[in-house]
Amino acid sequence: MENGITATVRGRSMEPLLREGDVLELAALPEPPRPGNVYAFRFPELVLHRCVGKQEDWQFRGDRQPRGETVAKTTDFFPSPRLLSRASPPPAWEIAFGLSALACRAESIPAPKNASLYWPWEKIFALCLRHNFLSLFAYGLKRTGLWEECPYQEILAQALQEDVLRAEKISATIAELDALFPQKRFLKGAALRALYPEPFLRVMGDVDVLVDEKAYQNSAQALAQKGFRWTKANQEIASFYHQTTLTSESTGICVEVHRSLFQENRYAFDSQPFLQGTESRAEQIAYLCAHAVTHWGRHGQSVLDIYLLLEQEAPDSASLLLAAQKTKSQLAMAFVLAGVDAWWNRDYAQGVEHGLSLWQRAKLWLAKEFFLHQFELNLYGFPKKVLQYLVSDGGFLRLYMDSGRRRMAVVD
Repeated sequence: MENGITATVRGRSMEPLLREGDVLELAALPEPPRPGNVYAFRFPELVLHRCVGKQEDWQFRGDRQPRGETVAKTTDFFPSPRLLSRASPPPAWEIAFGLSALACRAESIPAPKNASLYWPWEKIFALCLRHNFLSLFAYGLKRTGLWEECPYQEILAQALQEDVLRAEKISATIAELDALFPQKRFLKGAALRALYPEPFLRVMGDVDVLVDEKAYQNSAQALAQKGFRWTKANQEIASFYHQTTLTSESTGICVEVHRSLFQENRYAFDSQPFLQGTESRAEQIAYLCAHAVTHWGRHGQSVLDIYLLLEQEAPDSASLLLAAQKTKSQLAMAFVLAGVDAWWNRDYAQGVEHGLSLWQRAKLWLAKEFFLHQFELNLYGFPKKVLQYLVSDGGFLRLYMDSGRRRMAVVD
């Protein structure tokens, strides 16, 4: 790994900022570590990791590692201030997904100078736009000190400003719904924005809220009295998904009121525990995994939600497996958690595949092989329907007509 006062990166523990084959400059003399900076040290071989703090000894961790190492204070630490060369350009998804997750870290994350060498900025920008990572990616660039190296500063700055303003409107809408529906459960982004360093970093297209049947029947009238109106887009969504969907005239924020977590025949989720807030963390993960599949191709934000939730408090594999089997979402969970493991170097999918039949394992293998790294999948095309079938726990595929629209349902 070392060659005079340079170091060549081996392995993937420091992705996305540093990757296999990168050559970095090392300081000639050791220095006391400063939390946030990257250092080379013996452990017992030469390691290049980020200092994340100090207890009795120094704590270090690779940016892509779930766990770090404790290093004795007597160790020599050599700062790595600058990237000298890079063997090959990194994949766009590796930067877009990796930096967006890294931006959510609590500790300081400055990057060595030139860390964005050979980044495919145009492809990264397109992925961030598609997966709702623009503001989060911009936030990561600012936190790592790479903002000045970005050719899209003006567009990203505008996205940050717009998302801040939109987040304020969403907060006001959530407060209105909170007062309007005594018994309710906010879903998806409205429930998960607290996982992010700032609420505006969890971009939301609308506010989803789960209510009981009585409240659902009166929801359109109640929302209309608060200044929410039907639009043509609302009517199309409502006819397809069977939910109340209205848009605020004053803020332009859309609200979707749900009576259940999923359409009939999709999975076997019981909405009542979610409505009462008594569902387990494993059941919450199962719901989010099933939901992420429905948005595959624009799934980045949804899967990052799952990653951050698991990092906060991960259920054991037995609990995840039980929740997946109970809700008939085992294949969906195994598929999505395989993505979490591949993109952020985790092992949450371990054990979730237990008990699958040979046919289910074959379907899961096909889904991983052909769809796991499909970051631009057509949301409403035939490939999407194939994916939904492959990761369904049901026995066969059935198409049926509903309100003049062709829909997919999986039945036993």
